[in-house]
Amino acid sequence: MVKNNSEKLVKLGKGLSAILDDNSLGNQVERLQTQTPETDRYMLNIIDIDSNPYQPRKVFDEVKLEELASSIKQHGVFTPILVRVNPKDSSKYQLIAGERRVRASKLAGLSSVPAVIAKFNDKEMMEIALVENIQREDLTPIEEAKAYQTMIEYMKLTQEEVGKKVGKSRSYIANTMRLLTLPDIIQEYVMNGVLTMGHVKPLVGLGYKETMEIAHAAIEKGLSVRDVESMVRLYEKKNTIRAVKAKKAKNPVYEKATALLKEQTGTRVKIKTGEIKIYFANDDDLQRILKALEVSK
Repeated sequence: MVKNNSEKLVKLGKGLSAILDDNSLGNQVERLQTQTPETDRYMLNIIDIDSNPYQPRKVFDEVKLEELASSIKQHGVFTPILVRVNPKDSSKYQLIAGERRVRASKLAGLSSVPAVIAKFNDKEMMEIALVENIQREDLTPIEEAKAYQTMIEYMKLTQEEVGKKVGKSRSYIANTMRLLTLPDIIQEYVMNGVLTMGHVKPLVGLGYKETMEIAHAAIEKGLSVRDVESMVRLYEKKNTIRAVKAKKAKNPVYEKATALLKEQTGTRVKIKTGEIKIYFANDDDLQRILKALEVSK
């Protein structure tokens, strides 16, 4: 029989303690939700349940939520959610796992849901929320990248350690996190499904102007990923040509010679390999330049 929420569970019961013997945090969460006896479950008011503050998911598929809500209306919530007592307000709870079930239950018109109340610290809350979502949910690429960033910044992990926790390679973690260097508006396009991972991945490393131009072209013209990749290659080729020209123009020997001739002639001078250009306005100006160069008769 499921208990009501008349009193808080501040310590795990014997049954729950046994479940927690497994050292794997992911397994603990799974077993708490699926193997906790009904005698250790509580019915909690939905209005008393706050989201996990470390929840990486910002966008929830409305269609899937409606489907889950329909199932809940017919069969109820089979798997209890997992919560802890809110450390800042003991009259409320914080979700550890099961946000989709809570959201769908609201849509189904339920006022309460079955729950298991456990004790997890902030670090464990963060790891559970991030790892569970990354491994079991369809996070957007940006949500996934931000989740990795959070693990690195707040859990003090390396990219390799993050990879081991979520079953990904270090290079995969690094490449995904590079998406966070894109302009915020581009990240929003990915979050909202306007652009795909395939569309924006080639944009990483481009300048702001080029990134925005290609992204907007992809949206307005319905470009394929291959089209975007072709546009990026074209931009990169142009940038390479400009860089080569700029490098040649900055030849220190040419720069010094150009400065000396400008000072001597008082006019515009351009030097490149095998060629010197001295500009003049008219015949009189030409004679003036020749005199300045001491080559006039």
